[in-house]
Amino acid sequence: VNLKHCAKHQDELLKLYCKVCGEFICYECLAMGHKDDEEVQHETIALKETLEGQRAWITVTAEQLQTDLVPRVMSAVQHISDVMSSLSTQAHSVRQDIHEHFIRQARQLETYYLAQVDELERYRRALLNDQRSQLKSQLSTLGDVLEDCQGALGHETDSPVALTSCQNVLQRLFDA
Repeated sequence: VNLKHCAKHQDELLKLYCKVCGEFICYECLAMGHKDDEEVQHETIALKETLEGQRAWITVTAEQLQTDLVPRVMSAVQHISDVMSSLSTQAHSVRQDIHEHFIRQARQLETYYLAQVDELERYRRALLNDQRSQLKSQLSTLGDVLEDCQGALGHETDSPVALTSCQNVLQRLFDA
């Protein structure tokens, strides 16, 4: 598309700007009417004047953007970068806190379960000591009874009382 020549009249250069329609037109368009709507009063200005106005507006607007918007956007970008950096630091700190918390919890659980094992060992050791003492006592009693019975059998006397007593004691021990 040639921006210098009119789209309707290719041989004509664009020389005017219609403020109402917002279009660039040539002198032919002005003379013939560039829109179908004849009731609208079309106000035109010279293209050079329009371009100067556009250049001035673009210059002012670009300067305003450069002085107002660009610093705000740069500040927002820096703020986001700072937040991202802070986020990494905070995430690392939280990870470290979680790790330390779990280590403390693991140590507490270890201490608790080791104490439980120690208590269970003491309880079972005491129980086994009692059982061993009882068995030793019974073994000693059994040894005494057997010795007495051996003595009663070893005598040449046939004492029915000693043999019956021995038989009764041995029967009670056997039944137990």
